[in-house]
Amino acid sequence: EDDEDDEEDVEDDVHIGLLREIEQEVEAKAPPNASAAITKSSDKVLLKSKSKKDSDAVERVDIPFTFSMPETAAALDSMIGSHNAEDAFTIITRIRKCNAPSLAEDNRKRIQTLLGLLLQRFEILAGQAPLPIDHLDVLSRHIVDLSAQVPFFAATAVKARVEKMSSRLRQALRDGETGWPPARTILLLSLFAAIFPTTDKSHPVTTPASLYIGNLLAHCAIRSTRDATLAVIVATMASLYSSSAERIFPEALALMTALLQSATRSKTDWQNGLPTHLAEQIGGPWLSQGIAAKATAVALPEALNGIYSGQMNDGELAAIALKAAISCLRQLSRPVMKTPSAAELLAPVREIVHVLAQASNKKSKRSELSDSCADFVKELDDALAGAVKTPLAYHTKAVEAIQTYLPRFEEDGYVLGRDYDPNRERAEKKKLKKQLKQETRGAVRELRKDNRFMADARSKEQAAAADERGAKQREVLSFLEKQESDLKSGGQGGQLVKNRRRVSKGSRRAF
Repeated sequence: EDDEDDEEDVEDDVHIGLLREIEQEVEAKAPPNASAAITKSSDKVLLKSKSKKDSDAVERVDIPFTFSMPETAAALDSMIGSHNAEDAFTIITRIRKCNAPSLAEDNRKRIQTLLGLLLQRFEILAGQAPLPIDHLDVLSRHIVDLSAQVPFFAATAVKARVEKMSSRLRQALRDGETGWPPARTILLLSLFAAIFPTTDKSHPVTTPASLYIGNLLAHCAIRSTRDATLAVIVATMASLYSSSAERIFPEALALMTALLQSATRSKTDWQNGLPTHLAEQIGGPWLSQGIAAKATAVALPEALNGIYSGQMNDGELAAIALKAAISCLRQLSRPVMKTPSAAELLAPVREIVHVLAQASNKKSKRSELSDSCADFVKELDDALAGAVKTPLAYHTKAVEAIQTYLPRFEEDGYVLGRDYDPNRERAEKKKLKKQLKQETRGAVRELRKDNRFMADARSKEQAAAADERGAKQREVLSFLEKQESDLKSGGQGGQLVKNRRRVSKGSRRAF
């Protein structure tokens, strides 16, 4: 009983220590900023959200220190549904601390359950309009941390979601839709890039995600400025998945080049010079009205709010998409600069960006768009300045002497076993190889002898054991037979005693 009381005291001390650590972490940490999993929000948005909270003067409900692990999405929603982002961060932190894998063996499965519920809640919140950016930031931080604790479960859950995205894309294309994904899918792709490495040559999560992005850029049609902005955002996701590994993403490079080329043309000749499949996919100069408009830098959630919530008109979306397309194309072109075919692949890109800079200067001199185009053109010129294309030529091979098979004669006489090679190094190597073969054959021979001896010894031991076992069996059987015969003879040691003495009825022999 004393041992059980000591164990309970130790567990109480551990929980008290964890709760104190939680208190210190919550007090030390400021409200969560925009995470790297999605994109960083501007300081103005954070200041507005803080001032709004202060003006509302909502009374904070006391948060308990210990939480049980939620098993369903409804249980998790009941815990953090009515709280703000700061309190939600505290609640999830305390759930993780109270169910840490170091406290019990079953807590690892509970952490897996928590990760699945957080992913599900992230999908639900990412489908709302407008997006709850602060809550998404809180969830993304915890999802990234938990994925490092249970990487196999995280990879399995994320891979299943990528497969569902691909199946929905195929179904949408069969139904004749454009196929562009909702905001939920784009934010999930950004989150997956923050969880898993994008530099691996082949990865069970990032490779299917890259293929899904390539299918979006190659097959989804653009029929409005909204679709064009989504195409630029998806191409930015492609650069996020490929730039760190210095891989070329041809679908994103071709689509961004075609969008910029159509933006520099009028509505009548926008498809001149474009390949047929790209002209059919783009469908019009959707970004041309963004050349004259002034673009402001916005974060990814703000751009998605502008697309899906209608907070921005087509002119603002075109200006934002045009500026982002220049930056994305610049990021996609850097891996191409290191290839031998850089001049052929980047020559159209340089020409289009130069034309776009001229068009921007005509409408507004010294604009931010023209400056970014000029910097991009300068970077392309510097990268391609020393690039020299090696012309095709036949392979050159050094002249080799024809091998002859003329016999060689020894003037001093031939001695069997002697090496007459004039190259002493080669002769010594040949001699060592011969010795190596001899030693190898000798070792094999000795091993065979050892195996034969061991087999003989093993067979003798087995035969002796069999003889001993047979003698023991015979002895036991003999004893059992004696016991059986004794039983049948009535205890006479196996001998039947017959009374041969006969007595007549009325006479006796007299002696």
